[in-house]
Amino acid sequence: MTETASKELCAELYKLTGWGNTYHYYDADDFVDTKFHAELMSKTQNCPAYSCGYLLRKLPQRRLKLTNHLGYWRARYSPDGKMQIQPEVTATADTPEDALTKLAIELVKQGIVPKGEKK
Repeated sequence: MTETASKELCAELYKLTGWGNTYHYYDADDFVDTKFHAELMSKTQNCPAYSCGYLLRKLPQRRLKLTNHLGYWRARYSPDGKMQIQPEVTATADTPEDALTKLAIELVKQGIVPKGEKK
């Protein structure tokens, strides 16, 4: 099973971006399922479930850093990519998926990451 961000954060990011081309989805019972299986079983797909891999492909990689420090995860974005120029945008969480999702939400709100699907 692929680890994904929490349903609440996934729902917020989905509302902001419309990023829906994921492999995993939360169903009506808050269970993470594959898109194929959900369609096969005619389950309602409430929102995409974002994995680290999916989010890393969506975010600006050269300016992104993900670290684990003292039991929490921190995702950081820096305009210069060297983590030296302020203002840097950071997000922390208990899981790397939640930290990246929180960072993505903030970067979209600031207009750094565009809404909609990448072509």
